[in-house]
Amino acid sequence: SSRLGSGLHTCMASCYGGSAGLCWLLFEGDLGLRSSLLLGLGAADVKRLAASSRKAQTALVSPEDGVCIAHLRPRCSTILAPAAQGCRAEALRSFRPVGPSALEPADADSDALLAVLALRLGSFVNLEELGPLLVDGDACDNGMRSRLRGVLPKIAAGFARCHQLTALDISLHCMSVSSAQQLAELLPAVGQCRSLQRLHIETDSSLQCGTALMSGLVEMLEALSQWRQLEQLALGYIWWTESSEEVLERLRVALEAFSGSGPRQLEIRYPQDQELGALDAVCSLLEGASAGLEQVRIVEGWGHDGAGLSALGQALGACPRLQLVDLQGVGPGNFDRRAFEYSSRCAMVCPPIEWTSHMPRRFGYRFSRSAFLGTPP
Repeated sequence: SSRLGSGLHTCMASCYGGSAGLCWLLFEGDLGLRSSLLLGLGAADVKRLAASSRKAQTALVSPEDGVCIAHLRPRCSTILAPAAQGCRAEALRSFRPVGPSALEPADADSDALLAVLALRLGSFVNLEELGPLLVDGDACDNGMRSRLRGVLPKIAAGFARCHQLTALDISLHCMSVSSAQQLAELLPAVGQCRSLQRLHIETDSSLQCGTALMSGLVEMLEALSQWRQLEQLALGYIWWTESSEEVLERLRVALEAFSGSGPRQLEIRYPQDQELGALDAVCSLLEGASAGLEQVRIVEGWGHDGAGLSALGQALGACPRLQLVDLQGVGPGNFDRRAFEYSSRCAMVCPPIEWTSHMPRRFGYRFSRSAFLGTPP
């Protein structure tokens, strides 16, 4: 063994790289040195190691089943579809694009991923985290791009089988009413994910699509309420004012059905219609979820004149477990912080911050109903 070790050391020291050194040793080296190496390779321990390596390689990379990998983090959009296609379905736990290119994929790459998910999503039975995922309803509508014809119903069927999914980040794109209706039919399938705890939905849609998407969103929350697992809900770029009073009432009732078990954290980002009273419509959601809410974040949800803030303060005051409210954005010059605090029955424990109409500010409120000592302004 000492002779073999000395030979390998000499080989590696005199040649460029291990493979080159090994070739030199086998063909040009001393006969005794070669004999020592070959005899060593025939040892029982080496044979067992080689056999275990072949078994491990077969287990990790099988042409029939794919690569055995639990967590996929694609950094490039061109490998989104190959990664989803080439992995072993039952082994996959999370699929989360992380690179800038993967987060904003080209149409061709996004289409390829949706086509793969249409075929394989239902087989990812142990999938726990998915997204960010972009679903282009316009491309799927009427097969505008032929490879996406009929994929949405298949993806919906796949979501219905993802019983282990705990986190979903999805963006919906549509500009026509027909494509919005198809996406609205996809959302209730997300409600069949019985383990879903963290849900982030953003829409990129026209005004005329708002009604259909909100109806689908309500049906999804109605389905999720039967599992009572949802803890974090984030909704971005929604057309809130396109919802009828009936739909808003269904939204409130759907969240009431969680019976205080969730969601605990709510985030509303950039409503499309903040100047038309979006925040007033959001209050229906707050009223329904009031029993369980602990944290609320609103990003640019009010009008330039502060429209909706009064209703927001009253809705927050009805949340018995509320601990933190984070209001982010540019505030109106006539904002009355003291009146807002009083209407929501809260006490600010962070340093006072002036809120101006031209400078973005971040507000953090710690709510303590028992510590409120103010008087009506």
